[in-house]
Amino acid sequence: MRQELYKKLMNKPTPLLSDTIQRKLEKSPEITPLNFQDKNKLLWDDEIQNEIGCTLLPSGSWLVGMKTEMPGVTRDMIDWWFWWQAQEKERYQVWFPSEHYNISVAKEDAQYFKNSFSGFKPNTQFPVERVGAKKLRLSIQFVTPQQFGFDISMLEKNKIETIVCGHVGILQGIIVHTEMSHIFKKSIDGLTLISRFWMGEHLPKFIKFKLIKLKEALGMAEHCSREYSNLAIILPELYTEFR
Repeated sequence: MRQELYKKLMNKPTPLLSDTIQRKLEKSPEITPLNFQDKNKLLWDDEIQNEIGCTLLPSGSWLVGMKTEMPGVTRDMIDWWFWWQAQEKERYQVWFPSEHYNISVAKEDAQYFKNSFSGFKPNTQFPVERVGAKKLRLSIQFVTPQQFGFDISMLEKNKIETIVCGHVGILQGIIVHTEMSHIFKKSIDGLTLISRFWMGEHLPKFIKFKLIKLKEALGMAEHCSREYSNLAIILPELYTEFR
């Protein structure tokens, strides 16, 4: 039963960029140059929340922003998903079949994933995926919104249901290069995802300029949009079947 469902989901076409997002990224991708230390504006500033695109920050980092509508998806589904999908490569693959290859978790977090899900706990995952033209072996240290620097007193009044955030790196986390946040805001029929990536935030400036350019930033924006658009389609069924 499980493998049949995986096979069905992996054979489904993954959503392409919408025409609106495609035009935005091609013609006017510039967004507000929000520095990482000013991230709390994402919790309340409607104009910034609605931005799609990227911009080069004075630090040399690229800021990537994406907005994704996720109808039919709830906070409980999201919290559960980031625990469930890391336990088996096929689960990670159905999320974005053409771009997701494999996933594993840190040894010290193994028990967290073996136990029944009882809520989020900081953990480290090692996904292998393609973003743009590059196949990447990443580490993501998932942390609480407080640890990431968000003011959690602002969540409820701004209809923020949950935040998934972490430090992205390589070499099993020895080198951390990017900060990632996914803010899930309550919408009429589900959730609206407000995503930001501060690409190269922790790299020396000369390395940022060499490794991360507009092409990489746009590749991240496209990957994020297609990845979470597909998750919105498959998650309710997976949650119903396996939760």
